[in-house]
Amino acid sequence: MIIYFDGGCKPNPGAMELGVLSDDGSIRYHERIGHGTNNEAEWMGLITVLTIAKERGLSRIHVRGDSTLVINQATGKWQVKTPTLKPFKVAYDELAQDFEDIVLEYVRRGKNLAGHFIEEMN
Repeated sequence: MIIYFDGGCKPNPGAMELGVLSDDGSIRYHERIGHGTNNEAEWMGLITVLTIAKERGLSRIHVRGDSTLVINQATGKWQVKTPTLKPFKVAYDELAQDFEDIVLEYVRRGKNLAGHFIEEMN
């Protein structure tokens, strides 16, 4: 199973929302989550994927998202320099310990099923 995530806000910063959708449709999650930045919403989307996967007892997950920043920060390729994003990396690392394997993959916006799902919800 591949699980897609997306998050964003309009304007930036502004009202945030996130979406999580699996390629088989068994996971469909959408939430409006207060105010913040696009990067905060993207991080919340990724953390939501791990939370849902953990609740479902999944130990290996393949996750796709369209945020180069979040994918590279989560995998450790890039440092998290923005103070408001550091707690998200800490939360991700803590949740990631509960999984045998997590594959994170960047996909273009047009290929992100969660992004299309958010659009449908609006």
